[in-house]
Amino acid sequence: MTKFPRVSRLGLGVAVAIAALAVLPLFSLPGFVFRILAVTFMYVVMAESFNWVGGYAGYVSLGNAAFFGIGAYTTAILLRDYGLSPFLTMFLGAIIAMVLAWGIGLSTLKLRGSYFTLTTLAVTLLLGQMFMGLENLTGGGRGIYNLHARELTPAQEPAAFYLIFLALMIGSIVMSYRIENSCLGLRLMAIRENEDAAVSLGVEATKLKSTVFAISAFFLGVAGGIYSSFLSYVNPDIAYGVLTTVTPVLMAILGGRGTWLGPVIGAFILDLSRQYLSFLIMSELNLLVFGGALIIVILVLPAGLIGFFAKLLRGLRVSARGQESK
Repeated sequence: MTKFPRVSRLGLGVAVAIAALAVLPLFSLPGFVFRILAVTFMYVVMAESFNWVGGYAGYVSLGNAAFFGIGAYTTAILLRDYGLSPFLTMFLGAIIAMVLAWGIGLSTLKLRGSYFTLTTLAVTLLLGQMFMGLENLTGGGRGIYNLHARELTPAQEPAAFYLIFLALMIGSIVMSYRIENSCLGLRLMAIRENEDAAVSLGVEATKLKSTVFAISAFFLGVAGGIYSSFLSYVNPDIAYGVLTTVTPVLMAILGGRGTWLGPVIGAFILDLSRQYLSFLIMSELNLLVFGGALIIVILVLPAGLIGFFAKLLRGLRVSARGQESK
């Protein structure tokens, strides 16, 4: 009997899971189920977007929220002032985020290590303060409200946003898989392992990193644009808060950076756990318990869950071969 390669079996399993998720709206499930899963799908997109630079290239960026917020506010302002559909303007916000990311990347991606990380955090904080200060345009700390998609009735919204975020998640997973199994991915991994050596071999490191940074910003801008309409409001805490700044990074680290599947696993575990805990305990204690447990897991599993299970499987195979040779 012909054996399928391991990657093909894994890909088939993921395809079956996605197909099952796609047909879920055909069943009469409560709206809150679709809303919970839609948020989880969004975090998969954010974790995958971080992974393209933070995982494959090894540049840990805390600037994801900067581009997420641009998408969210662009869609919100155009819907409030001109009545434009968020399902169209989300692409405009994504393009603005992508152009900004390209410009920022050309300068900041020349930095390395903690210098780059702190610079991207500064960009996020700066944009958050800017949107807070432009009160006439953004509503300041109050934000912008009543951002319902006019094409949808309240009854249609949960399933519709669920399917939109599902499609975006599939796109981000496919992009990660293509990067990981392409020359682009090899060049990014070469930069991660030894950037000077990669440059000496002809890799245009800054240009390459900026391009991937811009692509990640596009996906983040689309996600932000959809999310503002999904919530029907946006403010600086939603667009530039801790959840959007740090959580996607932690999700990718927990699942396993530098793999296409790691951010998916990390996002599902962390976000579903976070949402479940929010029903049980107050938000302040929720963050304390959630953060403490996460720190322990990351310390115990520095390579993420993917790395842990890969090491475990290697050990089992070595043990099995040793027993066969006796």
